[in-house]
Amino acid sequence: MPYDESSALAYTDALCRELYLKSDSAAELKTVYIGGGTPSLLPDTCFGHLFSCLKDNFQISPDAEITVEANPGTLNQSKTNLLLSLGVNRMSLGIQSFNNEELEVLGRIHTADDALRSLGILRNSGLHNYSIDLMYGIPGQSINSWRESISKAVECSPKHISTYELTLEEGTPLYTLVKLRTNEQFSYRVAKGQAFHSGLSEIFLRENRFPSSGNDNTKTFVYSHSKAELQHLVPITMPDEDIILEMYHYAIDYLARHGYKQYEISNFARLGFQCLHNMN
Repeated sequence: MPYDESSALAYTDALCRELYLKSDSAAELKTVYIGGGTPSLLPDTCFGHLFSCLKDNFQISPDAEITVEANPGTLNQSKTNLLLSLGVNRMSLGIQSFNNEELEVLGRIHTADDALRSLGILRNSGLHNYSIDLMYGIPGQSINSWRESISKAVECSPKHISTYELTLEEGTPLYTLVKLRTNEQFSYRVAKGQAFHSGLSEIFLRENRFPSSGNDNTKTFVYSHSKAELQHLVPITMPDEDIILEMYHYAIDYLARHGYKQYEISNFARLGFQCLHNMN
């Protein structure tokens, strides 16, 4: 859902109340993992509230691994300083790709330069245990662009790299963009005020749209186009399955040659830097 500060405050308050209710059921905490979604969007007051709740209600191991996921588009020096002061000692950065066109297809708010800037912030802050998330199987992605993203990630010297195959989730803008290639008629629920990928906006602004059933929060539009017209408007296709498999095996081989051991299907780490939360 789109970010809203009042919702973030309410959610954090509810989360802390739930943690309080669960506090008697936990032994000493060896890991704390804050994610997914984009927790780096949370206001500083939310992080302060959350960590106070954890420290007041749980016994946390002195050498606990404490991870926060972050989006390069929402991470700055001030936020990083706050997280480190609260005890965060590991960050997972959702870069996904170092190719700007692929980031745009994914609807990401950051660029490759933003990703490099965020990594620089982490290093300059003295944090050495950070992970980079990459994604393969992105619409329009080639094996060469995947190799370039993997190479750039290794150049940044993270202790941990995760590589995930893109899974299209029904109801998301990207899912709709891809399905437009094959469906002559489709429906899509549009949340009021939601910002959509530019490719979708171009279609939503067309005149031949027909309102269908909906409620106060959503409207449903049904569009009918020829396949030729849709393909002209949305030139986006998924990589072939054989290419996706090649990407996966290339990552395994390349990362192994550069000192990253595969310890789970999607996770690679330098010796001694496997994600303890995953291992638990």
